[in-house]
Amino acid sequence: MSTGWQFAELTDGSFEGLNHAGIETFAGRPYANLAREIIQNSIDARADKKSPVEVHFSKISISSQDFPDRAFLQKHIKSLLKQAEELKDEKAVAFFERANNAIKKQKIQCLKISDRNTRGLEGPCELGKPFHSLMKSEGFSQKYQKDSGGSFGIGKSAPFVLSAIRTVFVSTRYAERSRKVDLVQGKSILVSLWKDRGKVCFSNIGYYGHKEGAQPLSSTKKDTLPQFAQRSKAEGVGTTLLIMGFDPGPHWEDSISASIIANYFDALVNGDLRATVEGREIPTQPSVLRTWFSKQKLKDSADKEDWLTDFNLAESLALCTARKDKLTSVQSSEINGLGECEIRILVVDGLPRKVGVVRNGMLITTALHGAVQFSGVKEFIALVRCKSPRGKELLSSREKSDNNEFKHAGREEGKKKKEERREGKKLAKFIRDQIKRVALQETEDESELDELAQYFDITDHELTDQAQKEGDLNSSIVVRSRPTPIRKVNMPEIRFITGSDVERGGRSGAGGASGEAPQDKEPTQRDQAEQQQLVDIRAIHDGPREKRILFTPVESAKVKVGVLAIGADETTTLAVESARHGGRNLKVRGYEIGLIELRAGERCRLDIVLKEAFAGPLLPMASKSSKI
Repeated sequence: MSTGWQFAELTDGSFEGLNHAGIETFAGRPYANLAREIIQNSIDARADKKSPVEVHFSKISISSQDFPDRAFLQKHIKSLLKQAEELKDEKAVAFFERANNAIKKQKIQCLKISDRNTRGLEGPCELGKPFHSLMKSEGFSQKYQKDSGGSFGIGKSAPFVLSAIRTVFVSTRYAERSRKVDLVQGKSILVSLWKDRGKVCFSNIGYYGHKEGAQPLSSTKKDTLPQFAQRSKAEGVGTTLLIMGFDPGPHWEDSISASIIANYFDALVNGDLRATVEGREIPTQPSVLRTWFSKQKLKDSADKEDWLTDFNLAESLALCTARKDKLTSVQSSEINGLGECEIRILVVDGLPRKVGVVRNGMLITTALHGAVQFSGVKEFIALVRCKSPRGKELLSSREKSDNNEFKHAGREEGKKKKEERREGKKLAKFIRDQIKRVALQETEDESELDELAQYFDITDHELTDQAQKEGDLNSSIVVRSRPTPIRKVNMPEIRFITGSDVERGGRSGAGGASGEAPQDKEPTQRDQAEQQQLVDIRAIHDGPREKRILFTPVESAKVKVGVLAIGADETTTLAVESARHGGRNLKVRGYEIGLIELRAGERCRLDIVLKEAFAGPLLPMASKSSKI
C-alpha cells in the first residue's frame, strides 16, 4: 500500500478558494485561539482525574529530507501559485509565494504541542471515532463525554492559521484493549486545483498517509512512522500536534502564555492543568499567577491581538479562584435540571461587576444571558461553576465558536432546546440572587471615617481638618455626603530599595531614585510569591511628614511594608523615620516597616512619619517576610 500526499480528484467541478471558513474564524487572534482550543481538547480527554493534564508548547525544526513527501507538496503549491496568478487573485498569490518559500527551506520550522495524561484520539479513522472527527469530519464533533467542549468542531482549524503552508501533522497514541496503538496523519487545507479548464479538479484538502482511502499510518499495520512525529515512551498515551512551516512573530511565547492564564486560570490553580511554553512553566500558585497577569509583555501580547480587555477581566476573575477568606462568599445550590452549581463572589472596590462562567477549568463566557448587567450593587467579581455532568453539558451546548458569549436556543426550537433555555434562565436567576444577597448596595446615614471616607466627595485635607477639630484622630467622625466614583490607581510592580541602591542609582517600581526608566526584569517565582495583595487602600495626610495609611489585606501573613510615592513620571519608595501600628512602635529600617501580622479581611492602620515632607499620592506595598 503506497504512502504519500493525496488530494482527492473531484468530478463535480466545484472550487474552494483560500478563504476557508474555519481558518478565517481564528485568523484575528491566532495565538490566543490556538492555546484555548488545543488545551480544551486535552482537558476534555483527561485520563486520570487525580493528576493534571499536561500540555507543552515548543518550537522545533526538521530537515527538509525528513518532511514526508515534501517534493510532491512543494510541486502542488507551485501549481496553485501559478493558478492564482492566472486568476489574478492577489491574496492567493501572496499566500502561495510565502508557502513556496517556506517549504523549500532546508530547515522547516514547526510548533510542537504535546499533551500527557489524556486518552489520545481513539481510532481507527472511521466515522464516530475521535481521530476521524478531528481529521476528516466537518460540522460534527465526537467527544468522550457529553460535557466536553468544542460542540461545533470548528476549533480544529485554529492550528492551520499559524502554518505558512497550512499543513499540520497529528500523532496520537491510545489504548485499545491490551495494546497501545499509534496513528500519524498529515493534513493540508489549501485551494482547489483545476487542470485542463476544469476537466480535472482536485480537492483543496489533502492528506498524508496511505493514499488508498486517505488513511493514517498505523503501528498496527507495522507502518514506518515519521521520526519527528513519533511519541516517545515518556510521553506515553496522548496526542502531539505539529504545525508545519511555523512562522512565529516576535514574543510568540508571551502570546500563548497570556492566552493560557486568561482562559485556564481556574484549571491551573485547582491542579487540573500544567503547561509549559518553550520550557517555561506557567505558574499554578495563585499569588504567582497574579504577578503574571501584571507582566507588561503578556499585556502587550494580548493588546496586539486586540483582546486586552478580556485579559484584564480574566485577571479580576482569577482573584475568585480557590480563595478562602472573609472577602469571598462561596455559595453552592442544587438547581433542578442542572445539579450542583457554585458561585464565588468577591466584593472589593474597583472590580468590574462581571460574572465569569467556567467549565472543566476553562473560562467559557463573561456574557451569560441574563447575568450581564448589574445595578444597585457594590463592585464585585464572580466566578460560576456547574459541577454536575448535566450542568457542564448545558455550558457546552451553549458555547459559541467565538467564545465571547452564549447562545440562546437556536432556530430549531425543539424540546431539548426549550429545556436548555429554561435551565439557562434558572442559572442566571441563581447568579443574580446570590449577587444581590452578597453585594447589594446599602445606604447608611452614618459611617466610620476610615472605612467609608473614600466614597465621599471630600478631600483628604478636609477630612484631616475635621478630625483635628474633634481633638482625636481615633474618634468617630460622621460623614454625610453623596457617593462619587472611586479613583483608581494602577498598581506598579516594585521591589524594596535600600540606601545603597539609591547611591548606585537603583530603581523601585515604575521609576527609580535616579529617575531612570524601569527595566523589564522578570522577578523570581519566590519574589512573586512573597508580594501580598492589599485592597481598600486609604492614605491620609496628617501633616507634611505625618501620614495615616489604612488598607485591608486579602491574605493572612507576616509582612514588611514599604510606602510608594506615586508620581506622573516615576514611582519611588519613601524613607520612613518612624511608624506605629496597634498602639506600638514598629521597627523601621530605611525604607521598610515591620514586621506586621496581617489577618485576611481585617482593617489595618499605620501611622508613619516620613524623613522628608511629601504631599502627593501614597501607596503601601506589603511583602511576606520573616525578618526585617
